[in-house]
Amino acid sequence: MQSERDSTKTKKKSDIKNDTLDHVFKPTIGFEIGVLSFFGDVQNNLKGYSPFSGSYGIKIFAQAPLNNALHLEIFGQFNKITVNEHTPVRNLNFQSRIRMGGIMVHYNLFPLVTEKLKRFFSPTIGIGITSFEFNTKSDMRNKWYDYHYWSDGSIRNIAENDPNAPSAEIISRDNSYETDLRELNLDGLGLYRIQSWSVPITLGLNFKMGERFAARLSCTYHFTFTDLIDNVSSKGVGMRQGNKQMDNFLWTSFGLSYDLVFKKGTGGKIDEMEFLIDDPYLADSSDTDNDGIMDPFDHCAYTPLEASVDERGCPLDSDGDLVPDYIDEEPDTREGAEVNMYGVEIPEEVLNNRMVIFYDTTDQFVFYDLVEEQFYVPGYPRGGKRPPKKSDEKEYVVILDKEKTTDSSAMIHQYIGYENFVSIEKGDSTYYGISGYKTAEEAAAAKKEFEKNGVHVSGIGSTRETSDNINILTDEQIKKIETNSNHTADNTQGKVYRIQIGAFKKKVEDDRFQNLQDVVYAKGKDGYTRYYAGAFKTMEEANKYKVELITQGYANAFVVAYDEGERKTLVEAGANVSETYDENQEKNTFVEKRNDDTKKDNIRFKVFLGEFEGNLPTEVIEIYQAIGNVQNEDKNGKVAYYTKNYKTLEEAQAALEKVKEMGVENPAIFGDEEGKTISKEEAIEKSK
Repeated sequence: MQSERDSTKTKKKSDIKNDTLDHVFKPTIGFEIGVLSFFGDVQNNLKGYSPFSGSYGIKIFAQAPLNNALHLEIFGQFNKITVNEHTPVRNLNFQSRIRMGGIMVHYNLFPLVTEKLKRFFSPTIGIGITSFEFNTKSDMRNKWYDYHYWSDGSIRNIAENDPNAPSAEIISRDNSYETDLRELNLDGLGLYRIQSWSVPITLGLNFKMGERFAARLSCTYHFTFTDLIDNVSSKGVGMRQGNKQMDNFLWTSFGLSYDLVFKKGTGGKIDEMEFLIDDPYLADSSDTDNDGIMDPFDHCAYTPLEASVDERGCPLDSDGDLVPDYIDEEPDTREGAEVNMYGVEIPEEVLNNRMVIFYDTTDQFVFYDLVEEQFYVPGYPRGGKRPPKKSDEKEYVVILDKEKTTDSSAMIHQYIGYENFVSIEKGDSTYYGISGYKTAEEAAAAKKEFEKNGVHVSGIGSTRETSDNINILTDEQIKKIETNSNHTADNTQGKVYRIQIGAFKKKVEDDRFQNLQDVVYAKGKDGYTRYYAGAFKTMEEANKYKVELITQGYANAFVVAYDEGERKTLVEAGANVSETYDENQEKNTFVEKRNDDTKKDNIRFKVFLGEFEGNLPTEVIEIYQAIGNVQNEDKNGKVAYYTKNYKTLEEAQAALEKVKEMGVENPAIFGDEEGKTISKEEAIEKSK
């Protein structure tokens, strides 16, 4: 047994996966019930385009695994499709019994599902080949009469142009579908084949329901190789003329399946002890750190989600400086250079001083901390004041924007109101973002929440106070984190007070404000870069710090207030103000966008097309299809129809003239305010 285990350890992972399947062969049988919708030349208005409009049918299938991700399926399906088209220009109907059988290969999309959720469900995609046969018949007469369709929409026993038409009686269809259309040979097609092929492409979602049972929802589109299922093709004439496209099916279904466990190569009773795998390398297929490498083969356990890994599961180190890429602040370090724990090359003057420090007999470096050698040039004199202690803890930043020194980024000023807003310089670029997230998962959750609320986010980075660098996560890393993390975020801000210490045409060197608290800056829409210090929850704390700043020489410092990230006057924020305070004067200092300024941006214009009760007439449907993007709105038991929204009145007026030319009677312009219909006059007034 020991020798067998040793030999197993030398195998590739793919070999071990296949060995696992050799121990247990688990075929699955099941059935589906669903709706088969027809897409061809004959349609019942537009109802055929709904996945739930069609004929019910049943499908039986059997599956077997090819490996851990691929499953082979053999299936048979039985349906009956019935399609009726009754319009002023065409009256066609048919019914066909569809019998099909085929094979498909399904792939489990495990990378899209977290490890925790894999126990319950998994999405799949599949493709295959199907053979099917159809036998198309039409309902063209009842027990006594042939059907004659009159221009008034009625069905009668005598043709409308017959001399005896005045004596015609209205009759009804019996829906018996008695006429074989192939044998009728209306278009000279002869006895064509009633067997064809299709390529089914499916999307599914499998749900586990215990040890053996599973449910699945699926949607399968069949691309067929025939245009004769409805007996209408491009070779027809008159109302029987169709297009050159093939007829297709859409199968929307719900199914149940049951796993059959057999000992491979036997047909007798099952001894469950035979299925116990005593080799831990075969039994364990979990991936605890979600890096795509199974635990038995993962040489570096518990790697962070933001770390890209190699085939052994260890973090990548592109420049070979022994610092993993995900914490390397200098990813392209020159070969052979000595680096600190964050991958940054140690300055030569620091390396030269190491020996001096080691043999120091002058007590010159009594206050020197060797740990800080990697961040500060040594040589503080006896009794000298050491730099303020900075945090070396890594934190993550949701990056909202990036500004190069030659660019303007005035829009970012609106985010100054966020308590943890930061501005970080790296090279010739400045990154603006929201910091304070302890893990990449927290930052990814905050990013999704910002985007949900309409805030543009350009990425995620990591930084430390002791470093001027910022590491930017790749899109692949962010996607991996979002896929495997269940973190949620609350980006609500409440009230925040800052002290504006200056506004400058050009950026000021960071050293100017090194002794101040939490300095951030951003360019306003007037072109000035404003600098702010501190972030306080109360006006009292902010005022106290403002006084301290004034004593340090910042005579023009003043407090600014924000509520939920939006700039407010001190009065609007509920702060106590002096008698000399002038609110209008403070408003003149605003460069941030306020909600009052953006209300006009929410106003749109649209064109009213008509109002109907019940189903739309066929000719109206055709016009609305040609217009495109038609929206509807319930109105007093009726449905009102409008064009899409336009930003300006001029665009809406041009659209009004266009729909008139297309046959719309009495169109009119209305306004739209965040989904609510308002009058044209009200929209014009609000957009000013």
